[in-house]
Amino acid sequence: GPAGYVASAWSCTGAPALTDGTTVSVTEGSSVTCTIVNTYIPPGLTLLARVDASAGGSAAITDWTLGAVGVTDPTSAISGVSGSPAVTGAAVRPGWYRLSSSGGPAGYRASPWTCTGAPALTDGTTVSVTDGATVACTVVQTYVPPRLTLVVATEKIGRAHV
Repeated sequence: GPAGYVASAWSCTGAPALTDGTTVSVTEGSSVTCTIVNTYIPPGLTLLARVDASAGGSAAITDWTLGAVGVTDPTSAISGVSGSPAVTGAAVRPGWYRLSSSGGPAGYRASPWTCTGAPALTDGTTVSVTDGATVACTVVQTYVPPRLTLVVATEKIGRAHV
């Protein structure tokens, strides 16, 4: 069947139990009805933040709000901090999503997003979530320490006399 559906076990009435889960024995003159239920499982999307503090910094992954908004259907959206139920295995509709990371302390730079379980990102922020997919996308917030630049200027005042 199509992606995004999970089949139940077969259930038959009017016949002995299925011998291997898929084979039914029908005797002459009997009436057998077998049923299977295909249940739609929506795609799941997880958004994760990582912090690279190798150059310093003390931010936590929960300092940023992560989001995904449907490109063609903006009503399909999720938002929350990394690790929260709102952005962990969240059921979403199939489609393209624009990913975002907002808030957080000054001095951090966000990497392009990377995703598993989905085709490559088109621009570092847009991912395609398809039927049956389980997609996890990660952004890394890297601490960029401040820089100090000193400019030394010398000024010649007057002339030296011998």
